[in-house]
Amino acid sequence: MFSLGSAVLVLLFLCRLIDASIDKSGVSLRDIPRSNSPKLTAISVPSNLRKREDAFKPKHQCEHNYADHASVLDGGRTRVAKTSMEYKLPALNLEDIEMSLENIQCFDFTIKVGFAEVQMFNAARDSWNSMSEFLIIASHFGCNEDGERSPYLVSDVHYDHETLTAAFAVRRIQWKESYKSMTVKFGMSHGQYGADSLRIHEGLRRRRAAESSPTSRAAASTSTPNSNSSIHADVGFQVPSNQAIFTLSNTVGSVTDSATVKCSNCSVSGTIDIVEGEFTVSNSTTDGGKAIDFINTGFFRAVANNLGAHVELDTTLSLSTTQSFNKTLTSIGLPGFEIPGIATVGPFFRPVITGSLQIQGAIDFTYGFDLKVPDNSSILLNVGQLNESSYQGFNDAQISAIPLSASSPSISLTLGIGLHAELDLGIDILSGDGSITAGAFIDLPALKITIANLAGVNKQCEPITNITSVDQLLSHAFPNLTHIVPEANIKVGLQVGGDLDVPELNFHASIGSQAVLAGTSYSMPTACLSFDGSQKAFVSPTVTSSTTSSVETGTGAASTGGAKSGGGEKAKSSGGRTKENPLAGEVAIFWTGIMLMSVFFVALSL
Repeated sequence: MFSLGSAVLVLLFLCRLIDASIDKSGVSLRDIPRSNSPKLTAISVPSNLRKREDAFKPKHQCEHNYADHASVLDGGRTRVAKTSMEYKLPALNLEDIEMSLENIQCFDFTIKVGFAEVQMFNAARDSWNSMSEFLIIASHFGCNEDGERSPYLVSDVHYDHETLTAAFAVRRIQWKESYKSMTVKFGMSHGQYGADSLRIHEGLRRRRAAESSPTSRAAASTSTPNSNSSIHADVGFQVPSNQAIFTLSNTVGSVTDSATVKCSNCSVSGTIDIVEGEFTVSNSTTDGGKAIDFINTGFFRAVANNLGAHVELDTTLSLSTTQSFNKTLTSIGLPGFEIPGIATVGPFFRPVITGSLQIQGAIDFTYGFDLKVPDNSSILLNVGQLNESSYQGFNDAQISAIPLSASSPSISLTLGIGLHAELDLGIDILSGDGSITAGAFIDLPALKITIANLAGVNKQCEPITNITSVDQLLSHAFPNLTHIVPEANIKVGLQVGGDLDVPELNFHASIGSQAVLAGTSYSMPTACLSFDGSQKAFVSPTVTSSTTSSVETGTGAASTGGAKSGGGEKAKSSGGRTKENPLAGEVAIFWTGIMLMSVFFVALSL
């Protein structure tokens, strides 16, 4: 599925908010912390290490297994990977014939193998004699680094019948030169492999003795450090208090727009793990069309546990036009892995706050939300068939609004606010001649909040009906209430794109596609609040009636989701009705109407 050279696959979990413009730039694998991409060690599957004559015949299809060294020794859950190769030439895997050999020696241009028995020597010679060229896959001392594998191109074989030795004339080549296509599968295992499976440079005799013993599986070392490829990738992060998210100062003519948005309290918690995946790379140097055909198969599955967020924004505005913003809070390198010489997988997590602001005037306010994603929420990205991708759990996220606090009761705006989690899965294949991006974006959530001032309504911010007396009107009508109507949107979508450069062919190509899996919109509890000047806070509106006057008071807090109200520091002026100076500002109009209606009711009674 891929081309000459390497590719960078970047899995982006991009969550977009209403009217927000999100930076779509991918992550370079050069940015992946090496400590978070430990090298997997070559391992041998015991069933393949047998003394059999058919093992000498080179094959076009071979499988090679890898596992995290430290986790294998610990005996715990282990990151594992398997490469399934379709080689350009038949390949001889030296691991498959170890049980028939006395020794393996590697030099710059020669690999020598010594046989233990004449029968095996003759069977090997018969298998190799008629072949002009083939490959050798080695994982032995002198051939490569400890725990790695390397391909060699064989151009000739010399046999010594007296010493039962075969000497291969070889040239070490890169992996990308050796295969037509390669499928990489990775996931987790628990106790499947013992320490004796690790391909470390310990000599054939020791390994043969270990393989011949049914009780040879080594016990876990108590001094071995924990593996960097831990299953649980912690994405916990606390934003520094009052960190700026968005600032604006723009003057056009006599009008100056200004805005400051800060994170007064923002945090993310939980784990996100890439638990399994598969991708296929095609390596064609003659067909540009096939070279770019990377994404015809493959998938990745990520699982979230204990994932939650608290987003509380402190905002100061003086605007005449709509503004939008987005801010990447941090980049967290998650545990990945490297298959030496073949691929590096390095996930990143980026929490991004996004928003939009629509208001005419000036206001200071604090608002936000709490988010809780159900455990075992997952998304499966089908790289080749985007529409066959799926997700579960994220659409059942629990969202509750943080109580509104503001500097004035006269607040009227439309606010978009949200947090998107951006998960980048970078896969670097070989030497880096191309790049592929594949991603899923999830709104977690995208909130749209409408905040408006209402007059002459009841304490539920509803129009007053069935009023037959002045006393009823005075005891039920409010001159200035704040109505908050939030709406949540959760949407999951996917995108794939890529670029490829093959200098040898003077070839450049680009591909791209998008798909939306699903979207969910639902209303959240509304709030109808009164501004209490004595408490300097938004509270639940209540009234105390009499035959001559009515005083609006606050007896408790009210907000979306039923949370307690706060943010009293923002309050600067009263919007409730009091006995003092009732004929002032907007309230004057309301009370003038009340008095006129009183005259009307008196006239009717005469």
